Amino acid sequence: MSHTPSDNSTRTWTHEAMDAIGAGVIVFDGTGQIFLANPRAASILGRTVAELEGRRVDEVLAPMAQLLAPTSRPERGQLEVTLADGRQFSIGYSITTFVPSHGGAPEKHHVCLFQDISIVTRLREERDRLLQLATLGSLMPPLLHELRNPLAAISTTTELLLEEHPSASARDDLLRILDEVQRINLISQRLRGMDEVGRPLRTQQPADAAGAITEVVQLLRPTAERNGAQLLLDAPDLPALPLEPSVLRSITLNLVTNAVEACARGGQIQVRARHYAGQLFELSVEDDGPGMSDEVLAHCTDLFFTTKRRGSGLGLTLCRQAAEAASGSLTMRSRPGSGTCAVLAVPLLDGAIESASGPAGGTAPPRARPRAEPRP
Repeated sequence: MSHTPSDNSTRTWTHEAMDAIGAGVIVFDGTGQIFLANPRAASILGRTVAELEGRRVDEVLAPMAQLLAPTSRPERGQLEVTLADGRQFSIGYSITTFVPSHGGAPEKHHVCLFQDISIVTRLREERDRLLQLATLGSLMPPLLHELRNPLAAISTTTELLLEEHPSASARDDLLRILDEVQRINLISQRLRGMDEVGRPLRTQQPADAAGAITEVVQLLRPTAERNGAQLLLDAPDLPALPLEPSVLRSITLNLVTNAVEACARGGQIQVRARHYAGQLFELSVEDDGPGMSDEVLAHCTDLFFTTKRRGSGLGLTLCRQAAEAASGSLTMRSRPGSGTCAVLAVPLLDGAIESASGPAGGTAPPRARPRAEPRP
């Protein structure tokens, strides 16, 4: 015997079915008033079901004209939604129009199913950026090579003109040209470093680690001075170490550039390099800039994470990966208002981070730390 449910039980079943749907669902009439919403819709939109029902769809999701299609077929799309608290995210939605079978004049109603697709959007953006970087990576070496010769010619000619003791105004112009050449050299060094930092950091053959670090400091010191900051280097008696100079140079360039950019006028950047009993190498770059919040600190070495308007979010990630590939670590310590300290620790022998007894001078090295931690 068939059983015909009552109107009340039908409404109950409808609500239970709506609650079980994993996507957000809102039903609104031809005027845009929402008369049915499920908990998932409320969760995505940062409201309660009671707050959604009775409101206009324009107030909580998007203008009806943007949502509704001129046909009766389901319409799909993507929207950027801004919540009352200012949070923004992407949703994917599908809308179907229907006419209820209850009595009265026929009136179109609309069912909108939607999901937060922010993570999908981010993954697509990261995929596109990776494809762009792959293309850029294949083009960059020949471009940088072609750039090197004319820059060297400009620099040499300008230096020769300076030796002729021209007028003060001409000297100022020539010095400005040299500054700009150095700035272009710095940019090309950073671009070249993105490729070099992918090579192994540890090598079998000892090399001039101090020279690689000193070269970067000398390259960036004029930039720091133009910003009114002081760039200091402390690398006493650093011997030849089994580290690839080009990779160490690229890592140092990334860390020191970040520190220089963080420092205000009157600030100071301290670069220190140490080796411990021939077993552990440590490079620290410390600035007295504004520091980082706990949230930024926790993600600062993540791929594509950046707080800079034109940042790539690649530099610290590549440095961390180079350190970890050499069984080392890159530790970031920071606190708002107290500056930032980046510490690269690389074992020169397997297991050296844990077993090194002390530096050539005698003090024991710090043990490996977590990747990001607040400053004391």
